[in-house]
Amino acid sequence: MANDTLIGFGQTISAAIGTATEKDAFRFTVSARATYSFFSTGSTDTRGTLYDANYGFLTSDNSSGESDNFWFTRTLDPGTYYVEVGAGFGTNNIGSYQLHLEGPGAGTTTDDHGFSPWSASTMLVGGTPGGSLSLPDDLDFFKFTVSARATYSFFSTGSTDTRGTLYDANYGFL
Repeated sequence: MANDTLIGFGQTISAAIGTATEKDAFRFTVSARATYSFFSTGSTDTRGTLYDANYGFLTSDNSSGESDNFWFTRTLDPGTYYVEVGAGFGTNNIGSYQLHLEGPGAGTTTDDHGFSPWSASTMLVGGTPGGSLSLPDDLDFFKFTVSARATYSFFSTGSTDTRGTLYDANYGFL
């Protein structure tokens, strides 16, 4: 893509959408097959699209992330890829945003706990970490290590209606 910006995993780039038709392009390289997370944060409604090295469409999202930001995960093979960020479909689609690329060993900071498995907060088995879901569609990821095969229970407390999902170390749904 012409005029793309190079970004690496574990990085956050601040950018802005100036018009409803503007699109910002970012290029990155994947060195190993794994599952990666792509999302934006900020008050601007964004749409993100993922393309392969030949600018072939792979996936897109408009508002699965926090506050009408995009968020998607994708298992990618080694190679070059592009993320395009443009205005979302809401009324607040002009303004600044932050683009986050996360992968194995390369998370970014968003709020009280990570927004993907790669930026997850560590918790101890038997621990009770506090958290806050402060924005619409906010996610908090936690990671833990077990030392023995056993049955474990996971639950939340408080007045917020929550949903939990369990993944393995490779972000595979359990």
